[in-house]
Amino acid sequence: ITTTPDLTGTTFTYPAPTCTGGMTGGLARSSGSSAPITDLLNNATTSPQTATYVVTPTSTHPCVGSTRNIVITVNPIPAINSSSTKTICNNTNVNYTPTSLVAGTTFTWTASLTSGTVTGFSASGSGSINDVLSNYLNSDGTVTYVITPTGPGTTFCVGSTFNLVVTVHPTSTITSNLTDAVCSGSPYSYTITSNVTGTTFTWSRASVAGITPSTGGGSTASINETLTNSTGNPINVVHILTPTGPSPSLCAGIASNLTVTVNPTPSVTIGLTQELCSGTAANLILTTTPSVTGATYTYPAPTCTGGMTGGIARTSGSSAPITDILINLTTSPQTATYVVTPTSIPGCAGSTRNVVITVDPLPNTNITNQAQSICTGGSSSTMVVTSDV
Repeated sequence: ITTTPDLTGTTFTYPAPTCTGGMTGGLARSSGSSAPITDLLNNATTSPQTATYVVTPTSTHPCVGSTRNIVITVNPIPAINSSSTKTICNNTNVNYTPTSLVAGTTFTWTASLTSGTVTGFSASGSGSINDVLSNYLNSDGTVTYVITPTGPGTTFCVGSTFNLVVTVHPTSTITSNLTDAVCSGSPYSYTITSNVTGTTFTWSRASVAGITPSTGGGSTASINETLTNSTGNPINVVHILTPTGPSPSLCAGIASNLTVTVNPTPSVTIGLTQELCSGTAANLILTTTPSVTGATYTYPAPTCTGGMTGGIARTSGSSAPITDILINLTTSPQTATYVVTPTSIPGCAGSTRNVVITVDPLPNTNITNQAQSICTGGSSSTMVVTSDV
């Protein structure tokens, strides 16, 4: 505090200052002193406030001068009031703007990795944070930004540092096997898995010629369906698997294609029969409808009527015809019924079907009065030829 003109030895007194905005810390000076005003004024608001001191000067004689107001303006110390946490998906901009209730505040910041393996953050910066952060692990990673607020000029009051923790979710990908196979008409079950715990899934498949039902889809981790292949060849059915990260962020994952090969289940052609004579090797060619390349057949020993023999079981799959030599010792046709099971190359077994071979007996002839003696020009007696068949 000074006087004009300067009077050596002048001292000053004042009551407690009048403060705006509820500011505290202003003290009265009841004993004269030439010391400066050193009050520690506390402005808890968000705008500048004033402390007005009504100062009385007194010279050494002592002559008392008139009072005069001295005003101290106290700027607030800025504090950050924006969120202290943010969660983003992999390869996403932080897009964070720090804010303060103190108008004109500016911000500087530093960043460091605090967990996981996150890349893409700047070591330091100012203003808004627009780093694009990447997390290529299977769990969350975090980056901590330490933000320092600075109030407007001319005082540029520096506030306390503020920590912003940014959590970066990883991208969900499919980890279950993406190729599979199933037999036509058999129940198919598949469980989708991901690298990220809590991932949810949707799946769909488009229509494929020869496959029923024509389309499919769902929103669970399990695929359960029965696909029927009406052709004689394997058909690939593509399922599109789409993962979504856990809530609340629900980060979009990377879709993958599951290819399921639906192998045909062979069916023995209806009405395969053969008729032959007893003791003749059969040559009954086994086929499927529709034709399945490489199908093989097995069957137990046939069921024969009339005590017929010669039927042999086929326990190892083969595409060869039935070539059994069947013996019918009766006097009427007999049958050998083969219960045939077809199997395709991938091991898809079809339902059994009966194949019947009819075996006719060989006739035995009987001639009566077959030994006769006659003279030249004479007539023989009647001979009668009969058969047991």
